[in-house]
Amino acid sequence: MKRTLKTIIISILTTALCLTGLNTVAADSASIDTSQDECEEEAYEELTGIEGFVTRLYNICLEREPDTDGFTEWCGSLRCNRITGTECAYGFIFSNEFQNRNVTDEEYVELMYNCFFGRPSDAAGKESWLARMSEGCTREQLFTGFADSSEFEGLCYSYGIMRGTYDIDAGSFDRTANRASIEAFVTRLYSICLGRQPDPDGLHDWTDRIASGQITGGETAYGFFFSQEYINMEKDDIGYVTDLYNVILGRDSDPAGEEFWVRKCYRYSDMIVFNGFICSQEFGQLCASYGIEAGGKVWAPEALAMNNDFTDYCFSLVNMDTIGNNIPINDFDAADWYARSDNVLPYVWAGETMNGFDCSGLQVYIYRHYFHREIPHYAQSQEFLGHQIDASQIRPGDLLADHDYEGHGGALIYAGRSEDGRDLAITGGYGYYIVLRYVDLSQYVIRRID
Repeated sequence: MKRTLKTIIISILTTALCLTGLNTVAADSASIDTSQDECEEEAYEELTGIEGFVTRLYNICLEREPDTDGFTEWCGSLRCNRITGTECAYGFIFSNEFQNRNVTDEEYVELMYNCFFGRPSDAAGKESWLARMSEGCTREQLFTGFADSSEFEGLCYSYGIMRGTYDIDAGSFDRTANRASIEAFVTRLYSICLGRQPDPDGLHDWTDRIASGQITGGETAYGFFFSQEYINMEKDDIGYVTDLYNVILGRDSDPAGEEFWVRKCYRYSDMIVFNGFICSQEFGQLCASYGIEAGGKVWAPEALAMNNDFTDYCFSLVNMDTIGNNIPINDFDAADWYARSDNVLPYVWAGETMNGFDCSGLQVYIYRHYFHREIPHYAQSQEFLGHQIDASQIRPGDLLADHDYEGHGGALIYAGRSEDGRDLAITGGYGYYIVLRYVDLSQYVIRRID
C-alpha cells in the first residue's frame, strides 16, 4: 500500500445515500425507494440480520408471511439506516392491517412480549401491564415502554440494527445514541486505531458530529484510518488488515479472512478494502451495540462532487467475476493502478464481450452496454471520436486519447475519481484484466461523444 501517494482529506461530507429522514410508514402503505434490495421470503427463525427482523414482524404482528414489495421496502430502509428497529415495529403495530385485527388488551400485551422481547410473557409482568392499561395507559404508551427496554436493545443488536427511541409527546423517532455510548465508540477508535487515549478536544468534536447526525460510524472510522497520524505509522498490508479486523469488526482476524483481505490490498486501493469492512454485517452490529448508525460506503468530498452512476458501473466491472485464471501483473507499476478484476480475461482478437476482448474491445463493450452507443472497434478511430473538451469540463464517460498515440490500445474511458480525489480511467489490457488506473489528465486529449 503506497499510502504516501494518497492525499487524505479528513473532513467528511455527510453521505446523501442513507441519512434522509423518514416519516412514520405503515406496513401496508410504505413508499420507500429500495430498488436495489432483494429479499427472499423465509421463516424468520431461519433468517438472520435485517431479513429475519422484518420477517418476524410480519409473522408476529400481521400473522402472515411477507409480501415481496413490502418486505423489500422494510429491509431496504433498515439496511440503509433510514429507520430504526423501533420505527419499523411502530409501522407494523400501528398499521391499518394490524388495527383491523381488533386484538384484546391481553392479546396486545402478549404480542408486545413476543415482538420486542422474543419470548412469551411472564405472569407477573403481564399482570402489571394489564393493570396499567386498566388505569388508562394507552397502547401507544405501552409500545413505548417495550420499545425503550434493554431486552429490545439486545434483540435489535442480535439482528444488527439500531434500536432507536420514540418520543410519544412529539410523535417522532430519534436515531441518536446517548452521549456516553458515542464517547465509548470514539474512545475505542483512539485506543485501537491510534494506540492512545483521546485528547479532550478531539473526543468532544467527534462525539458532537456523531450525535448531531453529521457523520456515521463508518465515516468516523474513515477519519481515523485515513488521518495523517495513522498514515505516519506506515503499516504494511498485514498490519492494515489486522487493524481493520480489530477496529471495525471488534475481533482478531481468522487466517483465511486475513489472507483474503491482504490479497485485496495488493489488487485494490486501501479505500476499497476499508469499505469492504464497514459494509459488513459485523460492523453494523458493532455500531448498533453503541446505538449509532453504521452508514454505507464512504467517499471523500472530491469524489462525491464528480462521480455518478457510470463510476459505479466501472466499479462493478472491475469487481465482476470474470472467467480465466488469476495471474500476477508484471508489466506495469502497481503504483499507477487503483483496482483490477480478480481474474484475467482471455485475449480474443476483435473480441467485444466478457468472454474475451482485444486492446480496444472493452471500450466498445462499455459504450454498447452502458451508453447504448456503437463506437468503432479500430483503436486509431477511438482516439479521434467526438470533440475535444477542456479538463475542467470532464465527466465520467468521456474518452481519454493519449498525446503520444502509437497506433494501439484504443482510448481510455474516464471513470470519475477515487476516494482521495485522484482521477481514474477504466481500460483493458495489462494481461487482459479490466483495470481502473490513476491518470494524469494533462497527458491526454479529452474527447466527448455527443
